[in-house]
Amino acid sequence: MDTIVREPKVVAIPETGFMRFKQVQQVFPIGRTTLWDLVGRGLFPKPIRMSSRLVVWRAEEVRTWIAAQGHERAGIVAANEVGQSKPEHRSSTLAELNSAA
Repeated sequence: MDTIVREPKVVAIPETGFMRFKQVQQVFPIGRTTLWDLVGRGLFPKPIRMSSRLVVWRAEEVRTWIAAQGHERAGIVAANEVGQSKPEHRSSTLAELNSAA
């Protein structure tokens, strides 16, 4: 039986504009509660409330936040780096990222 190996889905962050929760979660795969906890503690950019039911994040702020985390250390790959050789780094856990802040 052949095993199918699937490449991880690469999600590009827009250069500008807004991102809804699902888009943020594709780039930074954590739960809603954890994300709001990080926002409340000032460890993730604050969103903008567009209406009573719509909350968005500025794409520029999410990009800046990722860059500040050291994207290689966090195991995040930019869309233009896909397929390039990656340096050998151990992927950090969210707890390790939080304790370093």
